[in-house]
Amino acid sequence: MRPLCALKAMEKVAKKCLSKNQPEALLEYAAATLLEELGYQEVLFRFTDKDRSSREIVAKSEQALPGGMAEIFHPISLEGKSMLLMRIKIREPETLDSLEKTILDAIGNQLAVALKNYLLFDAVSSTKEYLEAVLQGSCDAICTTDMQGRIVYFSPGAEKIFGYAAQEVLGQPVANYFEKGREEAERIMDLLLKQDTLRDHPTVFIGRDGSRIFCSMSASLIRDKKGRVLGTLGVSKDVTQKILLEERLKKLSITDGLTGLYNQRYFYEVLDKEMKRARRQNSDLSLMLLDMDHFKSLNDQQGHLAGDRVLREISRVLSESIRQDLDIAFRYGGDEFAVLLPGLDAEGSRAVAERIQKAGRREELPVTFSIGIANCHPDHSVRQLIHVADRALYESKRARRGSIHCI
Repeated sequence: MRPLCALKAMEKVAKKCLSKNQPEALLEYAAATLLEELGYQEVLFRFTDKDRSSREIVAKSEQALPGGMAEIFHPISLEGKSMLLMRIKIREPETLDSLEKTILDAIGNQLAVALKNYLLFDAVSSTKEYLEAVLQGSCDAICTTDMQGRIVYFSPGAEKIFGYAAQEVLGQPVANYFEKGREEAERIMDLLLKQDTLRDHPTVFIGRDGSRIFCSMSASLIRDKKGRVLGTLGVSKDVTQKILLEERLKKLSITDGLTGLYNQRYFYEVLDKEMKRARRQNSDLSLMLLDMDHFKSLNDQQGHLAGDRVLREISRVLSESIRQDLDIAFRYGGDEFAVLLPGLDAEGSRAVAERIQKAGRREELPVTFSIGIANCHPDHSVRQLIHVADRALYESKRARRGSIHCI
């Protein structure tokens, strides 16, 4: 899946951006990484060097493929200023999907920030000017607090990330801006007092607009010449885009594309976790299997598009009929579905099954479904519980199509 390769390339480039590199070396590495991970035929970066001359870095695949080539231009701007032009050549008729374009944007932004920082470092000579330029020009959120946890310094980067003006937050408790509030602020302070520094600590802030902002924070204690602690310094990198991309990729990997329900792969993972939790808490757990009756005939007579439409309708009925935030529905196979019912015994599970069938009749679905239910025993393995549920489903179909059987 190319978006996964693009995410891997983004992580490689991000690590390279953290080390001190000349622009040429960094862009050569980025171009080679995109060729290796994504199979592009050619990658070009055009940028303006410190002497204001235009430079180009080009990397070409050693394995040229036959056929026409498509050029994709990707200009990268930072704070309204053009920093970099990325040109990619791919073999026609390949295209870039929206997720891959988003990841390429993120890679370009990483390179643009690294390029900006390099030019800034080269331009600033005195230590005082350099420090002021770093604080003012950093895209990361830089914040200092006193020993009471009140904000003393709030950088322009912090203003952009969190949406607050510095004058709004100076003197305010930093705990006010963590998602977990005082609990998180005290936890970070305890870690700093134990180990003096903190690197890449994952945390979540709340922005001025109420949005969740995922950050990777590095922090340290500020000490005077005598070693006395004066406060803290925190540098937070906004990783919200990366986290959301990872969550989206995770969701794609566990979701059935047709129905929107969780897929079979995720079913086994969740079933194992729920069975362990049921044993630990000594609570009930039931597994329900549903099979559509005469679905093959419907496919044969009306076509696969009609069959897909029915699968989606049944998935919707299933999702609306189970207990929200408690029960979990999956597409288990072609025309077979599974539902995990934590905390329910056979009687409670039968009530849910009857509710599902009643909803199906109300929606006038063109098929019925037989249902088999197995209640989890403490000695059951995953395989054994599925086998019992399969047996219950078989008994349901043998008795009468559209019936319910519990074991």
